[in-house]
Amino acid sequence: MKKKINSKQKGDSGERDFINEFKLICNVELKRNRDQTAEGGHDLLIARRSSNIARFIDDRYAIEVKRRGKIKPNDMIRFWEQARKQADEAQRYPLLAYREDYRQWRMLVPIMWHFTQTIDGTADMSLLGACKWIEFEMRQLQDD
Repeated sequence: MKKKINSKQKGDSGERDFINEFKLICNVELKRNRDQTAEGGHDLLIARRSSNIARFIDDRYAIEVKRRGKIKPNDMIRFWEQARKQADEAQRYPLLAYREDYRQWRMLVPIMWHFTQTIDGTADMSLLGACKWIEFEMRQLQDD
């Protein structure tokens, strides 16, 4: 008989898996937000503000992580709404990391906000692409 997987355990495992991938690809250490269950809030925090990019992410973004066997379009809408709500509460911009079984991590990131200060849409990209996008945004804002 196949053992049913607890969704909380799968979520915790997904967060740990994403933390490892993010460090490997983006060279930024994240940690789980232990207060998220009791107080709400986004899933991950910066573990150490040891680089410009880590400080930029820490000051600007709220990271939400979703790990599911299969993700349907309605799931993505719900996940993004949750990420936006939690980011708004933290006065940050949302980043949604997600992964389906047998797939690579992807990120949904807000677009156009640097022109309008509002989120006008999203872009879905690989984890490497998201890291490069964040670095680009950091440089653009430093140049302004």
